[in-house]
Amino acid sequence: MSFRLNTRRVVRASLCAGLLINLSACGGGSSSSSGTDVGANEAFTLNFAAEAGQMEVSCLDTYPGYGEDADTALMFGDIRFFVSDLTFYDAQGDRIPVTLDATPFQYQDENGEVSLVDILGTTGGVCEEVAEATARTNSRITGTIESGRVVDRVEFDVGVPPAMMQAMVAAGPVEDAPSPLSELNWSWAGGYRYLAVNFAAMNPVHTAQVPNSAFHVGSTDCGGNLAAGKLALSDRDTCGFPNIARVALDAFNPDTDTVTLDMDALFSGIQNPDLVKDVWEQHGGDETVCIDARRNGGWCVVGQSFGLQCHSGQAQTACGSLFPSLGLTLATGAADASQNSAFRKAN
Repeated sequence: MSFRLNTRRVVRASLCAGLLINLSACGGGSSSSSGTDVGANEAFTLNFAAEAGQMEVSCLDTYPGYGEDADTALMFGDIRFFVSDLTFYDAQGDRIPVTLDATPFQYQDENGEVSLVDILGTTGGVCEEVAEATARTNSRITGTIESGRVVDRVEFDVGVPPAMMQAMVAAGPVEDAPSPLSELNWSWAGGYRYLAVNFAAMNPVHTAQVPNSAFHVGSTDCGGNLAAGKLALSDRDTCGFPNIARVALDAFNPDTDTVTLDMDALFSGIQNPDLVKDVWEQHGGDETVCIDARRNGGWCVVGQSFGLQCHSGQAQTACGSLFPSLGLTLATGAADASQNSAFRKAN
């Protein structure tokens, strides 16, 4: 199975005949070794993929060599992330306007634009066991781009614009939000998960291929409190910890290059203490079953098992190990694209 589409072929004649682009785009064009010269309102495709162990990630494969002792193997069951503020630049550093197509995976309004990349489906392996995984996939963003410019750089955020999240959460139930914003909510009062990776972690002692591990990145301290009926960003315009990663890739040619999420880089910081998963259960009023003072309503930690959990919590050890690969500072939620090693260019 392949999720990479490395080549975009634009047939000018058919596009012009179909009146899908401005007639001025039917003229000639030129190309550059550092980018792509695209005509007025011509279509573009930005392709995405995920790799582990220098192979495209699939539901069926096991990827070894993670952790301090390189004895932890991962099996991926769900990889989804939101892309927003997509921007192309030319070699002079000037911004090139982008307009997204209207598709079930792309949405824009006065609050911004957002696209959803969904790498894995639900066919085979641990993908079948991830309850929230989706059967459909999407590995590209499509739209139109201004003419007479040579694309040399791509930038984007891994997240949902705060104004858009604010508007969506306030508007009603997540099920009523326009696609793709009708999924990946992080309790509707709390907002969205921007990057969700659900997977199984195994080592020589713990060999069960159960996807009970998760790396979920999203804004926190957004003012939401589901128990109190308080919605995210209902009393503020930004979250205290944005956790919106920024990606910037130079010398990027959309015709030939793919934006690749490198799982080896993403999980390169795993430490042994990160592989201890808290088990939360309803205590039913019997708090003697709770092993420490942590509470979430009627839930508490009743034990621990093998696995990895990061839900962007300040106290979660795994978050401290994994956030740097996305160029994120856990203590502040700030992003630095120059430190983001998880997203890279491939061709």
